[in-house]
Amino acid sequence: MAAKPTFVESEALGPTFVETGRSGPTFVEAHATRPVFDESVAVFSSATGGGDVIAGGSATPTSGAGTLYMGLLGDPTESVVQIPVPAFTARRLHVRRTAAPGSARACTYTLRRNGSDTGLIVTLGAADTSGSSPVNTTVAFNAGDRLSVSELRSGDVIVGVVNFSVDGQYQS
Repeated sequence: MAAKPTFVESEALGPTFVETGRSGPTFVEAHATRPVFDESVAVFSSATGGGDVIAGGSATPTSGAGTLYMGLLGDPTESVVQIPVPAFTARRLHVRRTAAPGSARACTYTLRRNGSDTGLIVTLGAADTSGSSPVNTTVAFNAGDRLSVSELRSGDVIVGVVNFSVDGQYQS
């Protein structure tokens, strides 16, 4: 039995509707209107034609130096976590970490399309726990492309759980 949708408070997005318990990717609706679920593409989109959001994270704490790839969950092997998406234009990447990286350490998060870096990048410095990519970059995904986010940890990063969201618009 699928879990019931829940509302959560997101620093980056404000009140946010989250659909959980589906076998496909977790998508978030960042509008106060009731979202419409389309079974043919397994995504939520706004009932009023507003923006759409994709969300995921590490699910378990990350620490030390190294790279982790994230979709719904985190894994060192990117192909395990990539999310297939419908045609989508990504506008911003938002990241939140439960603990700052620590003194002289940093974490860099990059939106990836089909295993390649895009221009949507967030760097969290030593004391940062959240951040967003600049507003002047967009990344187009074709139907069937695979989306993931990489976390590159430099230095002996303090243990923390990571969550991300990608603002954008699904294409019809």
